[in-house]
Amino acid sequence: MKMMDKLVPSLSHCNEDSDNETTTTQNAKRTVSIHKHRLSQMANRIFKSMIQNHKQKGSLDFIQWDEHGWHYTGTTYTRDHWSDANRTCMKIERVLLYILALDAMNFCFWPSHDDDPSNLVQENLEYHHLAIGLKNIAEMDDVVDTSNSNMPEDETFSKNKNIQAESTYRLSPQSLSQMTPSQLEALLSPHLPGNLTKLPNIKERCRLLNELGWGLRHYHSSSATALLKEANRSADSLVSLLLSTFSGFRDESIDDQGQVIYFYKRAQIAVSDINAAMGSVWPLADFFDMDILTTFADYRVPQFLRHEKVLEYAPELAQVIDNKVEIKAGDTNEIYIRSATVEAVEMLVKEVNFLLKKWMQDNDRFGVKTLNAVKVDWYLWQLGEQLENEQKMHPHHRVKTIYY
Repeated sequence: MKMMDKLVPSLSHCNEDSDNETTTTQNAKRTVSIHKHRLSQMANRIFKSMIQNHKQKGSLDFIQWDEHGWHYTGTTYTRDHWSDANRTCMKIERVLLYILALDAMNFCFWPSHDDDPSNLVQENLEYHHLAIGLKNIAEMDDVVDTSNSNMPEDETFSKNKNIQAESTYRLSPQSLSQMTPSQLEALLSPHLPGNLTKLPNIKERCRLLNELGWGLRHYHSSSATALLKEANRSADSLVSLLLSTFSGFRDESIDDQGQVIYFYKRAQIAVSDINAAMGSVWPLADFFDMDILTTFADYRVPQFLRHEKVLEYAPELAQVIDNKVEIKAGDTNEIYIRSATVEAVEMLVKEVNFLLKKWMQDNDRFGVKTLNAVKVDWYLWQLGEQLENEQKMHPHHRVKTIYY
């Protein structure tokens, strides 16, 4: 069963056509619509970009997770006196902890300086600032005096032995569980742009890191690797484990019909990041059910879909967003925007895969992996980031929330 069917039951509201070939999140209010013709045009562009990439590079993959080098990959990690097996195991553990820490804090990159036109100095906090800053922190002890290491000098880890990060690692479960907001700010500030003076929501970000460290220590033997083993190569199971262990990942709302809506943006993106970072080198991260995940319903992807006129907002909602008026978390319009985003990406995936399968049949190609919502999300997000940096889009909707 697709994650969308399990997590976002009210999306059935999106499936009824209106006279102008749009689908809407609800017949009565029509504050967010999906324009089918525009969506089909976008599906064709995505398909053509994949075929063009295949001609140039021999691959249909048109987007990579870390193609900009923002993330920690453990490539500079070394312990010369350890066996290759030990070093490899510890690299995996460290990368997993980095990803979990990053996605625990991956939310609400505003207020920003553009809310105050008189502030011409401070730079906006963006996702890549946080990713790179945390990467630099993770690399701080990649090379250390190995005589101070608290790991055995040469012991190959057995299949059942849980790998625990060294005490020197600033993203170890113990370090995260005990971190204070002032310590977090002191760690990150030197790695942020010089004119970015403050990390928004520092207390909440630190609280979520504390929760991450505490949950790993008390439920998963202080080991991210142990957490992954429990998932047994299932993206669906890993999402469930994150939700049951860490309350900060439980991204839920209640719509105006009293239904619970489960978006789980950060839980799903953490699973996707782990798969993208480690799936090709570590079997336990090569999840067999990635297609079950939905798009990560945040603010950049709907902003881009609106720019492309795939999403259309009612005039009163458009005015609120364009005037940068905050929408309360859980507001009906917020749910409509996020639900329509998930539904639109599902429709894009379906249309692109239809075109891909026809292309494969026409070109006698079989066994080629089709597209999923995760890859489409990364593609749309990066296009949106580029246009946002060029200041070519309408503002995104604004909700102060820990969920995205």
